[in-house]
Amino acid sequence: MSGYKHGAYGSISDSVISAANSSQSVPFVVGTAPVNLIRGYANANIINSPVYITDMGAKNVIGYSEDWDKFTLCEMLSALFDNANGNIGPAFFVNVLDPAVHKKSAQTTKSLTFTNGSASITSDTIILDTFALAGKTEGTDYNLDYSFNTGKVLITSVDNDTPLTGTIQASYYEVDTTGITEDTIIGSVSAEGVYTGLQCGKLVYPNYDAIITYIAAPKWSERKAVYDAMVNFCQAINDHWYAMPYADIPVEGVVNVSEAAVSDHEVVIGDAKAILSSVVVYETGTSTVMKEGTDYTAEKTASGVTITLLSGGSYYAADKVDVEYKSTVDTLALAKDWQTNKGYNSMYTKVFWPQAKTANGKVYHLSTLALAETLRVDASHDGIPMETCSNKSVPVAAQYFGAESKNQGFDQSQGNTLNAVGITTLVKWGGSWRLWGPHTAAFEAGADGNAKPDVNPLGIFDTNMRMQEYIINSFEADHGDDVDEPMDRNLKDTIVEVEQQKLDSLVAQGALIGEPVITFVESENTIGDLINGNFTWNIVDTPTPAAKSLTAKVAYTDAGFTSYFGEEE
Repeated sequence: MSGYKHGAYGSISDSVISAANSSQSVPFVVGTAPVNLIRGYANANIINSPVYITDMGAKNVIGYSEDWDKFTLCEMLSALFDNANGNIGPAFFVNVLDPAVHKKSAQTTKSLTFTNGSASITSDTIILDTFALAGKTEGTDYNLDYSFNTGKVLITSVDNDTPLTGTIQASYYEVDTTGITEDTIIGSVSAEGVYTGLQCGKLVYPNYDAIITYIAAPKWSERKAVYDAMVNFCQAINDHWYAMPYADIPVEGVVNVSEAAVSDHEVVIGDAKAILSSVVVYETGTSTVMKEGTDYTAEKTASGVTITLLSGGSYYAADKVDVEYKSTVDTLALAKDWQTNKGYNSMYTKVFWPQAKTANGKVYHLSTLALAETLRVDASHDGIPMETCSNKSVPVAAQYFGAESKNQGFDQSQGNTLNAVGITTLVKWGGSWRLWGPHTAAFEAGADGNAKPDVNPLGIFDTNMRMQEYIINSFEADHGDDVDEPMDRNLKDTIVEVEQQKLDSLVAQGALIGEPVITFVESENTIGDLINGNFTWNIVDTPTPAAKSLTAKVAYTDAGFTSYFGEEE
């Protein structure tokens, strides 16, 4: 934020600690959706633009597919609007997939056999607007539709009296999501005012008058660059609003090895958890992908992967290559190492691991399920983020650690070791699977189990941070109309009175404890500040802590034996 201010502002100040003791919620989700299945997608304002979604009718707005790896927004659609715990929303979605850009270079051709005047194609990658039937005209000879229930393209004859028959050649382009990168998700704002990716969040308030409170990017938040971008973006969106990102530690994390040394035409990746099928080899310093089988072969070994450059390939003489692969992050120790090494520890975020699997095989990122449950508890408190999503049941059947993992799971006791370093997880308790961990990603427990002294108190519980953000956003939203009004003493006092009433109300609702107060003090408002029209109020509050542990101390006594010797009636 620049030094010049014009508007109503807020910021999170240093915590005020007296003793050193040892919704309406608005989610913003960025990713990919199968907009290629929407007719007229190019003019529907569904690419790099916030789309307001309220229910599963979103299928007809941004498309839907069960392939959540390709189409990541569909996972969030399912969690919010097809949830056995009950649907919750609304939310803003930004799709970055542009079928005109992210498509295969060659057309797909297929011979269709028409029966009773109709034929179908099973595909979620077809760009419907590019479909053509040889020698036929849409609207005159055939109609084109898509069934999201079956995942099929439906081609039906216009005239039932003279239906299409026999075999007819169809052609169309398909989307290719492999061209979508971290930079695509992070996005940018051009000099011409064109917004893409995460940066589209800046359009939500001016276009919809809505304040983002949570940020998610299923699958993509596992990438360090995206996580960092979310952390930076969540602080003062539009120079004003605060939000909390929900992010994941991967179960299969992407690892990049730059300038890997080639010795005797071989590159050794010493990572026993490396997934062979995920290995991609690049010409050093470029995005040029080497061809497996032509330029190199890759073999799984006990210690990792060995890449051999082939004599007939173009890179046989290379002394360095760049390698990208996925490594299985399927143990508690590896998850903790990932969090530490990648720096997934901002107090502005919640971080989750592993993933969750349903009885019918769907795999969710925990951040996706957690966002749905957070919205649910916020709604139960009229939008006040006073309760954590921890210990809330989710409709899943098991912990999930990746297709190649042998991990059979862990219990609450082991899950607590993740909580102790700020990772929220999934455990079985009371007959249901529950989100487990009330902390932000910055939490770290000391030897006594309490937060280490250097942990900011705001980072101890997610509700601490979320309540501060709520108070800031409320102050700015409520007093924006006061900007540029004459700041006489009456207006100054009125702002104090209004905000104090809000703080007192939060105490009455159980969101804050003690006696929160707002003050207007001379030391924060110098004559120079006042001359320039800059006025500052200080708010000091204590969010209600979560009941993280409840302990009953039970002691044995022999006093009960005296009952044998009492007088008989």
